[in-house]
Amino acid sequence: MAFSCVRLRTLVIATLVMALVSSAADAEPTKGKGKRKRKGKPAAPISAVVPPAGAAAPPPAGGEEPALATAKEEFSSGQREYNLARFDEALAHYEKAYEVKPIPAFLFNIAQCHRKLRHWERAIFFFQSYQREDPRGRGDANVAALIEESQKTWDADKQAELARLAEEKARLEAEAAHEMAAAEAARSAQMLQAEAPPPVPPSIASTWWFWSVAGVVLAGAGTAAYFALNPHVDTRTPTGSLGVIDTRTTVQP
Repeated sequence: MAFSCVRLRTLVIATLVMALVSSAADAEPTKGKGKRKRKGKPAAPISAVVPPAGAAAPPPAGGEEPALATAKEEFSSGQREYNLARFDEALAHYEKAYEVKPIPAFLFNIAQCHRKLRHWERAIFFFQSYQREDPRGRGDANVAALIEESQKTWDADKQAELARLAEEKARLEAEAAHEMAAAEAARSAQMLQAEAPPPVPPSIASTWWFWSVAGVVLAGAGTAAYFALNPHVDTRTPTGSLGVIDTRTTVQP
């Protein structure tokens, strides 16, 4: 329902702009007297089709002033872009139209573009400018409702942004605390390592080769001690073959 009211309001504003521009184009001051006379040929409607890009613009109809013709073209282009939801482009055309021909109704279109772009502060500014410049907008309930809606949404967006910033701050503080704790732990580990006594080199008795040499030495010493204690042991190496025992030989007791 709100969208229908806004769309209807936009159409009404467009119609009012068309009427205002057409009236401005049809009226022309007379010489000598302060009266105005109607020209025979009415001005083209504000919604006239804009010539394609690159084509030469037609001359103003019926002696229409260049500023008014430019305003009509810019307004028509803005309406087309607005209907296509290209609000940035529509805003540029509406602003240009107001610059060359400051018709108060253009301010409403500018405000609507800012509202669609969520530029709440500027939307409120131009809605209020429309109320100030156009008497019909001062008591318009729809314009007042749009201002109130924009203000509420703007406040909600500000609260959401504050919450996001607070969350981001908490996250950054947590990351900083974690980094500080990690750095402190690394510093403590370095200090403990510096205070620890130097490592003791391994004993020679714990090496394998020491016990191998010791075994060889002990075996040799044992053999030498045995022969020293048994001097009559024949250590000669036997030669030849075993002899035949003569059993006839009498063994003397």
